[in-house]
Amino acid sequence: MEWQDFWAGLVLRLRASSTPGQTPQTGWLLAAAGVALACLLVPALWRHVRTVVTVVHEAGHALVGVLCGRRFHGFVVKADMSGETITSGRPTGLGRVATTAAGYPMPALVGAGTIAVTMQGFAGLVLLVCGVLLIVVALHARSWYTGFTLVVLIGLVCMMWWAGDAELQSAAVCGLGIFLVLGGWRQWFNVVRFGDRRQDPGVLASLTRIPAALWNASFALVMAALTWFSGSMVMPQISDAAQALMP
Repeated sequence: MEWQDFWAGLVLRLRASSTPGQTPQTGWLLAAAGVALACLLVPALWRHVRTVVTVVHEAGHALVGVLCGRRFHGFVVKADMSGETITSGRPTGLGRVATTAAGYPMPALVGAGTIAVTMQGFAGLVLLVCGVLLIVVALHARSWYTGFTLVVLIGLVCMMWWAGDAELQSAAVCGLGIFLVLGGWRQWFNVVRFGDRRQDPGVLASLTRIPAALWNASFALVMAALTWFSGSMVMPQISDAAQALMP
């Protein structure tokens, strides 16, 4: 009987995820944006959540690599926000360049897409897709920290998808999108600041003979466009909520 209830609930949630539902309400959205900013700006919080940005960054390498015909063997993320994706294929060429270039814009791209879909009432679908992708990625984890991080993320995503209140769910997913867009910028600032040639821009410079500074500039242009797109969707509601709170 319990299994029948479980399967009935699963089918119900799958159906709900595929149909438009709750969109982020103004007050909830303001709160979610505040939490996202706090996670970005408060060092103690950032140290605990920055790995999420690294996971998306490395998953971007893996996804584009597979789309370009490369083989994905695994990846590693570390607590200091560094990571490594292991793919095999031609050591040079367009596929290798695209795979390497995918990392830094990916958090902003995923964040903007998350916001766009959530604002249409599909927060449950975002959580479902994220859960499935995280499970697939977890099968390729190459360190205990990577595996532990992914298991925690899978648990949080599945719990929110299964039992989350509709308003809380939509706000939380939209807040995640905001965090990824802004977290992508913080990750980019780090690589520009330190200029390590072992990082993606340096690798791209060696592959293409295009200076790393130009690759960093191209990442910034892409992220700026995605940030503008994201802001055009959430800022009107956030502005209205802020004005309503003012005396």
